Amino acid sequence: MSERWRPDHVAPLPEREIAALLAADGRARTRYFLSKAIDNAWVCAWGDQDGVTMWEDSEGSETIAFWPHPVYAERCYEGDEDRNDTDGPLFYRLDHVLTVSLPILRADGTKIGIFPVGNTFADVLSVDDFASMMESALGGVIDIS
Repeated sequence: MSERWRPDHVAPLPEREIAALLAADGRARTRYFLSKAIDNAWVCAWGDQDGVTMWEDSEGSETIAFWPHPVYAERCYEGDEDRNDTDGPLFYRLDHVLTVSLPILRADGTKIGIFPVGNTFADVLSVDDFASMMESALGGVIDIS
């Protein structure tokens, strides 16, 4: 994924909200992800200057993880012995993800992992299913052909 960018301001989240979402089930985390991604117009992944850190889902498929806020990505990687000083949240504009990145991810066969906590995704979707979910949430058509 290209087109990394940093928002001018990332509002801090109350610790109570963070704790509640980290303890929430997958459905609640997916709903929260959708709401925040649309409100903020961006999503977070994890990686370094060389690119995004890819995951594997339970079926062994290459998966990119998206979070609704960098604090959740940071918490997911707390204590990770493979983490180094250059690792951190990567921000991507939602419009860029939907119009530019999804066709590339689809061509590569990469899945979208929503809001993982530990090693557990809230949901893992094909690119087409992710686009459909976003279309429903945004009330419009997303062309990923």
